Amino acid sequence: MARTKKVQTTIKSMEEADQVLKEIALLENQKMKVDSWATEREQVIRDEAKMKLVINDKTGETVNDRIASLSANLLAFVDTKRDTFSIKKRSMELLHGTVGFRLGTPKVTTIGSMTQKAIITTEAIFQKLKKWGWIEQKPRLDKNAILASYTNEKDKTVKRLKQVSLNVEQTDEPWFETRRVDVNAVSQESEMKLAS
Repeated sequence: MARTKKVQTTIKSMEEADQVLKEIALLENQKMKVDSWATEREQVIRDEAKMKLVINDKTGETVNDRIASLSANLLAFVDTKRDTFSIKKRSMELLHGTVGFRLGTPKVTTIGSMTQKAIITTEAIFQKLKKWGWIEQKPRLDKNAILASYTNEKDKTVKRLKQVSLNVEQTDEPWFETRRVDVNAVSQESEMKLAS
């Protein structure tokens, strides 16, 4: 264990200790005033920044509102063009970014009308789940273990899941990513290409 160096005191009396307390209190007060001043300045800057992000004074629409609206619209469009993409080609490069599909996070679901609780209470199924390490301490499905197994040994896991009326589902989720370059420069460049 590391030893801490013992500080040698220069204080000789309770009066001196009281003076040190006074100085600490004054310094803490000064620090608190500066922190308060900085917080007020930060709030003023945040308020000014919020005002700069309003793009429609009449409706109060902000840049974030517009981005959310455009994003939802773009994702809905990409979803309607699902047949444009294949298993091998899951994205498309455009001038200002990329659109496409990504596999969502896998999740454990039941097959048919059986609930997870019903699956666990079925003895034969319970023994298989326990053998494969897919049951937690309490009789409850260990979804993380199932998903880990699915990630490492997909084919084997899919067969096992069917034996116990479970499934792992993954959905294709539309996505997009913008290129964060000078959009005006890119637009001018594309207009030049079109003109020639």
